[in-house]
Amino acid sequence: MDIPNDITTTIYLISCLIITLGSIILLICYKKYNKTWPKTPVIIIGILLFLLNLNAWYFLSTNYKSKISILASSKPIHHDVLETEFRSFEVPGFSFINQVPNDEESENFDCSSIKMINDNIIESSPLINLNKDDDLKSLRDQLLNMSETNAVYKLCFQDKEHESEEDILKKKWFKFCGSSVWMSNYGVYFTINRIVYTKEGSRNNPTISILSGQIFNRNWEELKDYKFPNSNLTFPTILPHYIDIGKKEKKEIIGSEDPRVILNEYNEDGKTIQEPIVIFNARRTEIKWFRAMHIYRPLLDPVNIIRLSIKDKKRSFREKNWAPFMNSHDNDYINFIYNFNPLRIIKCDLKSGECNKVTGPPFNTLNANDNAGKLRGGTQLIEIPENFLPNDVTEKNKFLLGIARSHNKECGCLIELYRPHIFILSKSKDPEINNYQLDYVSSLLDFNIVPEPWSIGKSTCQDGKSVLIPNSIAYWDKIGNHDYMGITLSEADRSNKLIHIRGLLPYLTQILQKRLDQTDNKDTILLENKLLGDCSTSLSEEYCEKAENLLGW
Repeated sequence: MDIPNDITTTIYLISCLIITLGSIILLICYKKYNKTWPKTPVIIIGILLFLLNLNAWYFLSTNYKSKISILASSKPIHHDVLETEFRSFEVPGFSFINQVPNDEESENFDCSSIKMINDNIIESSPLINLNKDDDLKSLRDQLLNMSETNAVYKLCFQDKEHESEEDILKKKWFKFCGSSVWMSNYGVYFTINRIVYTKEGSRNNPTISILSGQIFNRNWEELKDYKFPNSNLTFPTILPHYIDIGKKEKKEIIGSEDPRVILNEYNEDGKTIQEPIVIFNARRTEIKWFRAMHIYRPLLDPVNIIRLSIKDKKRSFREKNWAPFMNSHDNDYINFIYNFNPLRIIKCDLKSGECNKVTGPPFNTLNANDNAGKLRGGTQLIEIPENFLPNDVTEKNKFLLGIARSHNKECGCLIELYRPHIFILSKSKDPEINNYQLDYVSSLLDFNIVPEPWSIGKSTCQDGKSVLIPNSIAYWDKIGNHDYMGITLSEADRSNKLIHIRGLLPYLTQILQKRLDQTDNKDTILLENKLLGDCSTSLSEEYCEKAENLLGW
């Protein structure tokens, strides 16, 4: 059993003091009695004590040096994370990186043939609750004040006179979809949340959804009255963006849903500029109340939003679940995985909102609503830093990592199951090659989390629904011999949680070191992406059966 770092440090400190004291006593005694003491044993004991001293003080110096370096740098990891008690978990996954699929076998493909064996230990911390008891009350109070000048917020106050504020907050208000990104320029996490008010008390059918913003320090302590330079917003706050209320008399499903935040980082006049960009979906009047994806830049313009539209594609009734990522060399555009199976990447202008397909097969001209597959968007994608991987791996390709989610039906005792999946996307560094390729997808993951049931008071099997949604990769960094990743998640659409993951990088490196050169054959890429999507949920029934027994669903 590993001894926690703080206990180890204490043991070493006590040992250092005892050894140092012993060395001093030995030196004094030897000076006093050196004529009667045999020299050889004393010299041997002295050397041993010196080596023990050196070892103990070296451990202490490196241990505290790492903490000091964290505090003195712009790293997103607080030193308390290093002393957290982690528990290991399995990450089964699938990849074609060292073989090419056979088209003839695709109908009855055996996913076990591409299952990756993990020789590394991957661990997770206990869950951290990012929601506070008074969050919703303070946000509701702010909305009440804002409703005096903006009628749209009056939709949040359709309660009966006999209802107490406590009951209203408990039954009709929810805060989830917390998505965070580290802004090293300011040493803070920028976090976006979805605030839901439901007149009927059903979060499945909200009256209105609104965005709120919070700021956390590196230890995930909320900062009050925080302001960014050149912005009039004071956090925490309701974000006052435009909300379309539609033309229907009955007001429901109004506002912004499934928000995600991504960092746009670029160089301007020799300075690194960092800006959070928020992506969400919402219904709009001008497109017949269809649901569309939007861009919102709260620090640049806290009111206006930009609706996204894809050139040469018939508009879908419901656009959602796009997974965003930035290109570090092209900060005027934002990219998305539009769908995983088949894999399509689109690129959207941050100013106009016009999107073009970059890679993937043509869109379905007969059915515009075919974009939802087994894997769907979860977090943003982050580019894996080149210094995280061996040079031979990054010589020709760049790699992006994200966490998708799957929607599984009829799984064990459950009717619906939502779970995260880690995936890796690659692209050639050759600017002439636009193909993106799905290199790896994990099976269903829960990071040692037992999600709370959808309905309070019911067991998971009684409820029939288990929802664990990944919202963001808040950070990923290396300290010493370990890599740490912070992931924000929501359970049952009513919470914002944070979990730290340790040791993911060696596993991913092990996979990518076996990678064959990327193929240019579009048919092969299409087949690989399809089979990886199928294999990602191939173990869902096995997962549900194990969880039902082990977790007492």
